Amino acid sequence: GPHLSRLSSMTAEDFVQMGGTKTIEPLPEERKIYIEYGNERWIEGWDYSIAQGTALNLTMNNRVDGHLFDAWAQIQIWRAMHTVFGKDSARVFRLCAGQAVSSWVTRAHLTVIDDPQWNPEGFELMGYAIAPYAPAGSSKNVTEVSQLYPWLDTITEHLKAQKAALEGRNTQLIAYEGG
Repeated sequence: GPHLSRLSSMTAEDFVQMGGTKTIEPLPEERKIYIEYGNERWIEGWDYSIAQGTALNLTMNNRVDGHLFDAWAQIQIWRAMHTVFGKDSARVFRLCAGQAVSSWVTRAHLTVIDDPQWNPEGFELMGYAIAPYAPAGSSKNVTEVSQLYPWLDTITEHLKAQKAALEGRNTQLIAYEGG
């Protein structure tokens, strides 16, 4: 398969040649296909995202950030999927993964998604996925659910900030896991 470093030069035709619809044939037609570039990209491949964002001159408030490239890459994948399934396909669910604790990341993604220079088709974000983990990885020591209760206020504040960042959009806020 293609290496991640080729993503910026890949076309929808490349996607089709690599399998396109073939890769999901076993999926029943009524099922949605949730399309996401990557999850927790700041953990792995971050230097690549920053380098590619710099090469594309993706900036927000005069700041280069890998999240901007990740949003750009997300649009490339949406475009490829819509080439295969049709622009108005009800099967394709355009998803982007963010960081529960940072609505700045959410706004960075939205800056690119909303910019016609980077998203000329005007693809709208359908879902924004975050993982509302317990703070500071401390949940490793949790043995009882009740021990998570003190963190609920903090987690709730993060969720409210995410909801506010998505205000006015027809975008679902999705919690894909929690820890």
